[in-house]
Amino acid sequence: MQLLDIKDFAITIAAFSSIYVGISGLKTWKRQLKGNNEYNLAVKAIVSLYELREVVIQVRNPFYQLNVELPAYDVLCKFDTEQWEQLDSYNIRKQQHELLKMIKIAERNLKSCLTEIDVALGDNLQDKIEPISILINEFIYAKNEVWLYNIQRAKNNTLFNEKDHERIKNLEKITYRDIDDKVKDDFMEKFEIAILGVKNALEFYLK
Repeated sequence: MQLLDIKDFAITIAAFSSIYVGISGLKTWKRQLKGNNEYNLAVKAIVSLYELREVVIQVRNPFYQLNVELPAYDVLCKFDTEQWEQLDSYNIRKQQHELLKMIKIAERNLKSCLTEIDVALGDNLQDKIEPISILINEFIYAKNEVWLYNIQRAKNNTLFNEKDHERIKNLEKITYRDIDDKVKDDFMEKFEIAILGVKNALEFYLK
């Protein structure tokens, strides 16, 4: 009887040991899984962050133009002056819409990635993107103002005074980078700082 008690005790100890090892292994696996999830989400967000940066750089290039479809040549040959003006205006509007759409899509993708991190990990990274969103809204406002100015000025140059020209000139420093790389680009400097703020927050999950 005593021998059976010892065997039962040994079996019990072995069972508890197995359970302990199993639970420890499960916890380790969960930690590894959580770590992998954090890493993958952070990498995805950083990729989206730099895609947004590249889109902004691209759109601010003064030589960047989108391809715009034109009517067939035989149709263009029959255009009068008014139709040509309408076509030019349409092309500019279409390019304006597509350029701003590129930026908003890239911003939305980044926000989506940060939301995934917030939901999966219980963190709040949405505040980190606020400086970026403020600058993007500033860019979109400036782009629209410059576009409207150019359209209206093409129709009637006497609508504007010197202060109007100066205001648009300052807004163009936001919408376009100077072709002279030695000229200070205040907008892009602020944007790079905002990008760095999000990047630093995400790098925590890559360690």
